[in-house]
This record gives sequence, C-alpha cells and structure tokens, in this order.
Amino acid sequence: MLKKLSNWWRWIIHPLPQELRNFHQTVVIAGIEYELSPARLDEATEIMEVERDAYFGKEPWPIELFWSEINRQQGRLYIVLRARETKTIVAYIGTAFRPGLREVHVTNIAVKRQWQHRGIGKFLILYVMSVAAQIKFKTVTLETRQSNAIARKLYQTLGFKQVRTKRRYYDDHEDAIEMMASLGGAH
Repeated sequence: MLKKLSNWWRWIIHPLPQELRNFHQTVVIAGIEYELSPARLDEATEIMEVERDAYFGKEPWPIELFWSEINRQQGRLYIVLRARETKTIVAYIGTAFRPGLREVHVTNIAVKRQWQHRGIGKFLILYVMSVAAQIKFKTVTLETRQSNAIARKLYQTLGFKQVRTKRRYYDDHEDAIEMMASLGGAH
C-alpha cells in the first residue's frame, strides 16, 4: 500500500518525464519524412483542421477542449505529425496517462484523408505503445466506432482485443467498441 501511495505521489509531483514534453524528431514513414513533436496550444486550430478533414466536416471535440487537453501537463500528451516538406500537420494523437491503472488511453487520433493508408495511424499507435512500455505501463486502451471496421482491423493487427461495447457512446448514439492491448514486458 505504501508503495502505491508513493508512486501516486511521485506522479502528482512529477508529471510525464520532460523528454516526453520537449522532443522533436524526424521520422520516416513509407519513405516520406515527417516531424514528430508534442502539440502546442497555438497548434489547436490546425489540429481542428485535421479533425474536420478526417471526420468529413464534423468536429467531435470543440477547440476549447483541445486547448484544455494540450495545456494539461499532468497525464496528457498530444503529439502532432507534420509533413516535413509543407510543415503542415497531417495527423495527431491524444493520450491520457492513468498511473493508478498503469494504462495509457488514446483519447483521439486523426489523419487527414489525403494522408490516410500510408501507415501514419499505425505509426502513431505504435509510438504511444512504445512510450507506454518504456515507462512501465501495462496497457493501452481506446474506443472506436462500431462501424469503423478499418480502424478495428488495424488495432487488432497491433494486438488490441475487444473488451466491451459502450452503448450509444457517440453524439449520434452509435456504439463504441472499447479495445485494449497488453504491453509485453511491462511490470
């Protein structure tokens, strides 16, 4: 019990490691160079553009929620992927770190339509899984629309299993499929 309390207190005092807050990497996905970095508040509008494009004009989250999530230093990490050539954001992923459960929850992921089917979504999920394993988290979870067979298939190829169905989860009352991947070697 004391160890759990100590770990909880350490998490409260020290949010995500600084190296997760201040990195900038060049990555190559399917032969194309991208820049990977934590999202900044001034990028929220550009992230919303990715949302609108990926969701055919719909905005699942209002911009104020993105500002709040990006600004939360405790337990949240939003990562953007920019096309190196144009410097525009083509995708992003949002995560919530839940230290008590030793779980990372993918809050959202979106890839602009013209950039889909290039391995970008897969890369972002694998990146989050790698970070989670490095900091000794046990699982990664997410929800996806029941109708999104392409996403479910991708997640299954990455080791995610269906955990349960969340009835009428989305604003349009569509069910969500909650999925979870166990991270090998995590304690």
